[in-house]
Amino acid sequence: MAEYGVQTWDASGKVNNYGIKPVSVCGYLQLAVNQKTGSFSVVLPPGCKLTYFQVMNDDKWGTGRRKITISGGTATVTSAGDTDFSAGTEPAVAAFLIFQIERA
Repeated sequence: MAEYGVQTWDASGKVNNYGIKPVSVCGYLQLAVNQKTGSFSVVLPPGCKLTYFQVMNDDKWGTGRRKITISGGTATVTSAGDTDFSAGTEPAVAAFLIFQIERA
C-alpha cells in the first residue's frame, strides 16, 4: 500500500517528521468557569517534561483569563489579566487541563 502524507528531511538527509508525537497522558485538572486557581503534580522520569492542553467542557465563556505555569512536575493555575494573551494563558472557561509527559 502506498504511503500518504508529507515527509521531511534535515540537511544531512535524516528523516525528521514522525507524524503524531508520542506522549503519555498522566492526568487532568477540571476547572470551573472563571476558576483561576488550582494545581497538579506528578513525578517526572529523568529527561522528561510536563506539558498540557486545555479542552473546553461547556458552552459558557468566562470573563477573564487564567495562567498555567509549569515548573518541573508541578502545574499551577493563577489569575491572568483579561488582555493577557501571552504563552501559558487560557480563557477562564469550564475546562479540563490534560497533562502529558513528553521527552524534554
